[in-house]
Amino acid sequence: MSRLRRAGIALAVGLCCVSSALADPAPQRPGVVDVYFVGLAAWGGQDVFLSEARGAAAVVADAYRSPDRAVLLANERGAGLPVADEASLRAALKATSVVMDRMEDVVFLLVTTHGSPKGAGVERDGRVLGVLTPKAISRALDAAKVKNAVIVVSACYSGVFRSVATRDRLVIMAARPDRPSFGCKDGNRWTYFGEAFFDGALRRQPDLRQAFADAKAAVSRRERAEGFTPSEPQIAGGKRLLERLASAGR
Repeated sequence: MSRLRRAGIALAVGLCCVSSALADPAPQRPGVVDVYFVGLAAWGGQDVFLSEARGAAAVVADAYRSPDRAVLLANERGAGLPVADEASLRAALKATSVVMDRMEDVVFLLVTTHGSPKGAGVERDGRVLGVLTPKAISRALDAAKVKNAVIVVSACYSGVFRSVATRDRLVIMAARPDRPSFGCKDGNRWTYFGEAFFDGALRRQPDLRQAFADAKAAVSRRERAEGFTPSEPQIAGGKRLLERLASAGR
């Protein structure tokens, strides 16, 4: 049985109870560092989070020359996508890990939602279902045997996810662990951080540390101009991962 066929079976089994609307990501290309995007729009009550996840998926595909390798999970009513929660995240990562080369390729994981000092909020149909914690993210990556990962958490207090970072896992967070971030409003295409990082900096160049630095400066300027206490986005880990990403898509 081929790896692609096994991936389809794993995805169907893992997500059969929530949706069958998830397309299989394209298989890895031998000798090429492919980037696989997994996006969780975990707060269904506002459309900005799914909009951000969709936009980020397109930007990442272009930046790292890895088309057709995105999986989206969302809690927005009518989205036609699998729910965004820990169980679906684990299933999506497991299926993606079957298709990718775990030693060569990279998973780019985005969690976009409201946050708390405990983690990322999960809400669907008006009910808060829990919190996706840093430990839950680490467990999901470990269970899928994903070694190389970029984790972006676009949420208030997202600095609490620093503990997920390793040499092979770069974590980018929209705010300090004790501060909110901004822009979570219906009708917005992006949060403030998502717009600055994905729609701005990462479109211009794929170096994540430089993109982060540019985005942090842009967000700080905007927040100060609007009278907010700066959220102070954070970055941690990923020293070895950044070297791998330098050759992504080639």
